[in-house]
Amino acid sequence: MNSIIQKPYEDNATGKINDDHFATMPMSLENEQENLKVSISELERELENAQIPTKSLHHFIGKAQKVMHFTELTPEIIHEIYTERL
Repeated sequence: MNSIIQKPYEDNATGKINDDHFATMPMSLENEQENLKVSISELERELENAQIPTKSLHHFIGKAQKVMHFTELTPEIIHEIYTERL
């Protein structure tokens, strides 16, 4: 990580990066960091929202597996299919 920070300083000192460009780099990096923080928050929300339907689907699959091989439709099976766990 130190080499990432040190390299621009060296490039500026050797003339590879001019002073104007070097002066704008910290602001550019701060803007990028802020944008990344916002993106992370948005992606975390999207992930959480995507997990809600997945949990419901897993719940349904679990119920379906319990009653998959029945030979007679009983009130208990109907109850199992249509009730939600609390």
